[in-house]
Amino acid sequence: MQNIQSDEALRIWMIHYISEKLGAHAILKGGMVLRLLECPRYTNDLDYVFIPFASKKEIAPLLERVLKELPGVSIQHRVHSTNAQFDVVLKNDFGVFKTQIEANVAKSCETYPLSTGDVALSFQQAPHIVRVMRLDVLLAHKLAAWNERRLMRDLYDIYFVHKNLNELPNKEILRERLADIHYAKRTKGRSWPKSMSPADFWTLFEKEVKKTDPKTLEEELRDFLTPEQLAGLDKKMQGVLLQMTEKVR
Repeated sequence: MQNIQSDEALRIWMIHYISEKLGAHAILKGGMVLRLLECPRYTNDLDYVFIPFASKKEIAPLLERVLKELPGVSIQHRVHSTNAQFDVVLKNDFGVFKTQIEANVAKSCETYPLSTGDVALSFQQAPHIVRVMRLDVLLAHKLAAWNERRLMRDLYDIYFVHKNLNELPNKEILRERLADIHYAKRTKGRSWPKSMSPADFWTLFEKEVKKTDPKTLEEELRDFLTPEQLAGLDKKMQGVLLQMTEKVR
């Protein structure tokens, strides 16, 4: 770990380490999977689902024990209602580098193997093959997450997966998430439904996509994308996301 010189290099190293220590129990999901698939959007944390566990209280002490074996690394963790979060801080000769691990649990999860490939090589690390959430499942969770927090970065991720990887969401997973909606704090206070049918969701999704505002998009994504990538992105996203909606329907 003494050669790590950036937060992202630390994230890649942690992905390799967790895969080696926990194997098929550790399933990478979220933005880092898209980063490994050459998505330009930057991500600040590592999202995992650990299987087969029934409670986050089961995985929290196991993950803490694995992380505390690392030299030069300090760990702090907290357990929330839906997941366990670990703050990882590495101090070495090059500086102080940080990342966060978000740990969720499930009895099972559809996965496939993915190489850390060019991203690892860009940080002079040997690529590893790790288990990641299957993309149709990931896309269903991304759609549900967008519904619960209404963030442009979720819309962008959905756009990237469908446009570049030609994936459609897993209908059963999306139906399960829509049956029990947990809105984020930023959306609290709104009189939104606690559950909805897939048909109602797609009607809402289409309506909101058509309202995509370029200024709001730029404000939310300018820390992750360059001005050249942002120019005209709203129209590109609208076209792709509306086409996806028609395919699913």
